[in-house]
Amino acid sequence: MAEEILRAEHVRTWFPVRKGILKRRQFVKAVDDVSFSIHAGETFGLVGESGCGKSTLGRSIVQIYKPTDGRILFKGKDIARLNSDEQRTFHKECQLIFQDPYASLDPRMTVGEIIMEPMVIHGLYGSHEERESECARLLQDVGLKPDHIRRYPHEFSGGQRQRVSIARTLALKPDFIVCDEPISALDVSIQAQIINLLKEVQERLGIAYLFIAHDISVVDHISDRIGVMYLGHLVEVGGSHEVCREPMHPYTQALLSAVPLPDPVRAKSSRRQILDGELPSPLDPPAGCPFHTRCPRAMEVCRRSMPRMRSYGDRQCACHALDGGTDEA
Repeated sequence: MAEEILRAEHVRTWFPVRKGILKRRQFVKAVDDVSFSIHAGETFGLVGESGCGKSTLGRSIVQIYKPTDGRILFKGKDIARLNSDEQRTFHKECQLIFQDPYASLDPRMTVGEIIMEPMVIHGLYGSHEERESECARLLQDVGLKPDHIRRYPHEFSGGQRQRVSIARTLALKPDFIVCDEPISALDVSIQAQIINLLKEVQERLGIAYLFIAHDISVVDHISDRIGVMYLGHLVEVGGSHEVCREPMHPYTQALLSAVPLPDPVRAKSSRRQILDGELPSPLDPPAGCPFHTRCPRAMEVCRRSMPRMRSYGDRQCACHALDGGTDEA
């Protein structure tokens, strides 16, 4: 197995808020005790419905948000304890692709200026001509034309703008990229093109991805392993094929049952698992298992005790039903 490039250990990212007449301080528990690892050249998919904390986790990894507790290790080093030179190296080697390509591109800058900006900041290449040549090469690598270097973001379609974002991310030759829902704002046909582009880049350069999405079928297509997230917690982790073919956690089963089937005969005979109620607020999560308020298999132990992540072969899952309904630590 390839060496480990990133490890998250019991990461919590809480946001303080003040509520009520007395302005009592409470916390939005966006990410609450999450642990996982990613190996070099691997794609780890992170999936869950909107509001589960997956984007917050991704942004905590690239230090847009500062985790409240826990550790994030990149190449064995705690990113919270890096000195200034190590911080600069980290931000060069760990990059982020944003969800909305138009909002993440400066409309006053040409595509060439956007892609060359990180090269200038990190002092790559000796002259403007060398940076411009590298920029033209990157544009070709992501399926655009070298003469697009003089155009502005508003002159491109959504898919083309996301290609520009990917080219900018690759400008620093990173080893790890957080893909924060990079296809959710695109048409379905364009989504497939961007996913194939990311896979081609990975095969050529050996980059590791944290791929965040809410569509588990898309995550299944691109990922080696999948982590399923619910209300700030990881509830299941395993190989992509195993998780999507034989889901263990009731929430994973519900996500997969919502995926449309292209075969009308299979679609008619399949059973859709409908979850009752709304996603609880991370400001006031329920006691015990966070999923028990919507789970069709909830037991009394689920209401009083948080299930811990346990290993089942190559899989990990946090569910009392798999432990025979006990709340033993």
